[in-house]
Amino acid sequence: MSYFKTTLCFIAIAFTLSSCGSSEPQEKEAWTDAQKKEFKDNCFTSTRFSFQQLGKPLADDQINRICDCTAQEIESQYSYKATSRIPKAKVQAILSAALEKCAPDVMAQAAADTIVPAK
Repeated sequence: MSYFKTTLCFIAIAFTLSSCGSSEPQEKEAWTDAQKKEFKDNCFTSTRFSFQQLGKPLADDQINRICDCTAQEIESQYSYKATSRIPKAKVQAILSAALEKCAPDVMAQAAADTIVPAK
């Protein structure tokens, strides 16, 4: 699963906007269309780069499914401003759930690629 964990760490970069702070609940505000587009564009770029760096490039439709699902989940729980303060473990959990829910083919491939032959 180190491939999967490494991938999630790279993707998490897309969700780090600029500041650090507490993870205390924030008043939920609806995201604007521009914020949704920015989030998805950052996610797409980061996801594509991450998988390419790992030698496992994904098709655009796979990346779009992952980012759309991730954006929906994060938007349902956090205001746009609060996304920069989501704990790393929570981001990884959201990404993992998005991969399992919306791109199970990517999850299956990641799991198959990380199997180490027995010695």
